Amino acid sequence: MRLFLKLCFKNITIKPFRTLVIVLCLAAVSLTFSLCLTISSASKAAVEDMIRNSMGRTDITIQAARGFETLPELPADCESLPVILASSYFQVHDINNYKYVQKRSVYVIGVDTERAAKFGFLPKCTAPSENEAVISYALSQRFGYDIGDEITLPCADGTEIILAVSEIVLNKNDLSVMTLAVITAPETARTVLASPGTSATIIYIDAPDGKESETAEQLCAAYTDFHVDQVTSTPESRDSIRSVTMAFLIIFAVTLLMILFIISAFSKNIAVERLAVIGTLRSIGAEKGSASLTLLTECAVYGMIGGIIGTVIFYALKDTFLGKMIPRLDGIGGSVSVPPYVPVFGLVIPAVISCAVSFASLIRTSKMPVKDIIFGGKDNVYQPSVSGAVTGIICIFVAVILFMGSFGFIPSLVGLAAFVTGICLVLPKILSAVSKITAKHTYGGRFPVMRLALIQSGTKKTAVMGTVICTAVVMMTASLYILSRSAEGLYSVRNFNCDALITNLSERSEYYDIISADSKEFIYTAAETTELNGRQTSVSIFGYHRSEMFKGLRDLPESLGNDEIALDRQMMKRLDIHEGDSVTLTLKHDTIRPVTLTFTAVKGIDSVYLDQKCNAAVINLDTYKSVYHDYPSMLLVRGDTELMHRQLIDKSAEFETADEYYARMGEGSESITGLLDALAVIGILLAVISVSGQQMIGFEQRKHELAVLRSQGMSISQLSKMLLCETLLTAVLPVLLYLCTGRFVILIIEHTLSSLDMQIPISYEHLGIAEFIAIMAAAVILTVLIPIFSLKRMNTAEQLKCE
Repeated sequence: MRLFLKLCFKNITIKPFRTLVIVLCLAAVSLTFSLCLTISSASKAAVEDMIRNSMGRTDITIQAARGFETLPELPADCESLPVILASSYFQVHDINNYKYVQKRSVYVIGVDTERAAKFGFLPKCTAPSENEAVISYALSQRFGYDIGDEITLPCADGTEIILAVSEIVLNKNDLSVMTLAVITAPETARTVLASPGTSATIIYIDAPDGKESETAEQLCAAYTDFHVDQVTSTPESRDSIRSVTMAFLIIFAVTLLMILFIISAFSKNIAVERLAVIGTLRSIGAEKGSASLTLLTECAVYGMIGGIIGTVIFYALKDTFLGKMIPRLDGIGGSVSVPPYVPVFGLVIPAVISCAVSFASLIRTSKMPVKDIIFGGKDNVYQPSVSGAVTGIICIFVAVILFMGSFGFIPSLVGLAAFVTGICLVLPKILSAVSKITAKHTYGGRFPVMRLALIQSGTKKTAVMGTVICTAVVMMTASLYILSRSAEGLYSVRNFNCDALITNLSERSEYYDIISADSKEFIYTAAETTELNGRQTSVSIFGYHRSEMFKGLRDLPESLGNDEIALDRQMMKRLDIHEGDSVTLTLKHDTIRPVTLTFTAVKGIDSVYLDQKCNAAVINLDTYKSVYHDYPSMLLVRGDTELMHRQLIDKSAEFETADEYYARMGEGSESITGLLDALAVIGILLAVISVSGQQMIGFEQRKHELAVLRSQGMSISQLSKMLLCETLLTAVLPVLLYLCTGRFVILIIEHTLSSLDMQIPISYEHLGIAEFIAIMAAAVILTVLIPIFSLKRMNTAEQLKCE
């Protein structure tokens, strides 16, 4: 047993640097698995929480045209929150110290604050008395209010009330939507509303899990005069949850594929190096099972140590890294809940993978003579199998077939794995062919070191495996990088080519002729949950007109007739609508006078850069105004923004410069792009660690060969140049392969997302991609320093004597 343990842990003690490389690689595997599993498993809850983030536990809302004097009777298993919601235009001095008085619309929320906090509707706060108010942080920051200040609120009947600010709360829950809000006692809100008999204007209902639709239908049937709206568990929300969950699954699958390529190639060579231990045990009479157990135990030890380190790093970073990606009911940030199986996977998977790839070596050595085991671990000439190359070609062919056909999500992922696998299986044969051509046609050339490096790159197993690893990693990480930049482009694209945006317009368009601007452009749009061809769906209606400052809708037709409608292509796909089909659309669906119109669908448009829900519908502007009248929703302006801001000081409109708008919108891309960037960085680290490990193992196995070359007249400088050339080929060849095949990898990922009705238009920032690939190649090339330093310390005479 003592000898068993000594041999088992021999490499850990006598080769500490190599042990560190192995452990760090396996720790990176554990960390990546834990990150992907946590986000993938939390995505469903995250989407639910995003839906609930502004409405707490609300599943259903009920509203009456004039409010409720008596609260309706609800099912016994439902919990409700009645709210009195009013609005008030109050006068304040601007925080930017303009010498003007301005009017701003604020929400007045009359509610039992303790009950609302338990419901998840409002953040926790002290209940205000009749003469007090709790205000939102946004209102406090924008207009300079502090605790103890007084706010004057105009009431609906023309009177005014004065309230003292008792507390300031963060803009969480409902206040994340109604940012400028004043929370009051219900009686105070009735005074602002000038309706003392109103019990509530809206009722939020928490229905039993799984009975949301049933409860909504029951309420609709019982109260036909009320407007009942189901918030959660709708087909749209289920589609959203499915799409986001599958998107994380794609990221997880790409990362898993990258990890498997790295760790399998890396661990195979580790197993080969340890075969001498098996041979030594068998030479002194140990049984095959006992000898093999030493290898598996050592692999398991490395895997467990790596798993522990990776899991510890994961728990240290999870709140900082994932807290901003996974929204919860109480807002963004804070502690992230980790499923109980994640740390188990994080600890076990590195050990399982490390041991699993060693089984091939164990099976191969079970019938080998002891002599061949002990002395056959050198890095001899590598002959790639023809069957492997044929299998690779078949995999590439299968990937092309799966890409060309619309087979769905899983086949698309299979196609991605098949294509990368095929490239990696064919690559050794290509390297071998290049090596043979170089050896045959360059004898006596002017660059003997380069010639030798070319030959070695295709004939040494560690060099070939290092190139295969780099190829897989470059394909995956570069694709993740491009996907990250494309996802960021959805938020950072400049849809509004103007100097400022004016929103919350409450007057007709001609009222804004008072604004002194070089040019002005109105945007007419209305968001509705309505019926489209008899199916309830969320739609953003736009009034069609050619625009120079607004580029959010792309591929618009040259003109649009009164009876024509242009729908987003993804919406047409979801609703099975084709060009030329008849479309029945009910506008003002929630009013007492809905308008039902029939249109003919024209060619689809693209609205993904404006809204990733892809639910835009464009109708003729005259038709739009006949339904909604001439009330624009947004005004785009160019000119002196300071002057325009002053001219709007006493108006109800909200003014925002284009730079302020894009800074606010850019925050929306941080979660998904942060994840993709992090996985790309982890991929680079895995590549560097793996390639350095390959080089170190190759150096250990090639010491005799290098010693022979040294004894035959090659200097340390020439040997170092040879190793550098080999590493350059390891780094440069995968980059060249990616330039040839990377576009297809991106198309497969895009095709997979499209199968989920998720559209991320791929954009290529060539300078950014070049910088990313250059950094990755440079990081891989720098790993050659490890064998070069070892080469300078190598005892040539000792290596020759050992042989």
